[in-house]
Amino acid sequence: MNENRPQVVTWYRTPLQTSVLKDLHGRSDLLGLIQTLGYLSVLALTGGTALFAAGRWPWPVVVGLVFLHGMVSSFYINGIHELGHGTVFRTKWLNRFFDRVLSFFSWTNCDLFEVSHVRHHQYTLHPPDDLEAVLPIKILTDAATLVFPAERARGATPYPNDEMILESAIAGEVDVIVSGDKKHLLPLRKFQGILILSPADFLRTLPAAS
Repeated sequence: MNENRPQVVTWYRTPLQTSVLKDLHGRSDLLGLIQTLGYLSVLALTGGTALFAAGRWPWPVVVGLVFLHGMVSSFYINGIHELGHGTVFRTKWLNRFFDRVLSFFSWTNCDLFEVSHVRHHQYTLHPPDDLEAVLPIKILTDAATLVFPAERARGATPYPNDEMILESAIAGEVDVIVSGDKKHLLPLRKFQGILILSPADFLRTLPAAS
């Protein structure tokens, strides 16, 4: 059996009239501009006010303003999601343009997100194909082990800061290191008998839920 074969998911479709679905997917350039520019204005207002307050206003006020700006900024991904789906503006290039504007300000790779999001819709809650919406995993804190590395791994990776990961893995006598570092750790594949796997590859090694 090919473990890399895509999953086949039988989805439930909610009975919905075509006219209702069409209304729910209604798009407008005017309303899209009002909402998108309004959001960007609130971002500029909260960020600018916090920056102006630094060193001028009492520090509790500054902290509150920074927190407020952070709360507003947390909605970047919602805008990127809807713009990426093309559900905001009737004019397609406006969706693409503002998708990249919000992605730039939030340091989000909109192209990578689009690819990931397609798989999310194809295999929602079916790991390892969907890694956006993952069901909660019970973490046993009493199973954690505090280690003090004695063996060094100098020169083992091109990036020296990754050496502590390898050193901790050796000290903890682990079998697998799970990492998303495609540039430095994953190319090693194995280090002193310890497998180095991506999250998707690691999930494929786990027994299927009955």
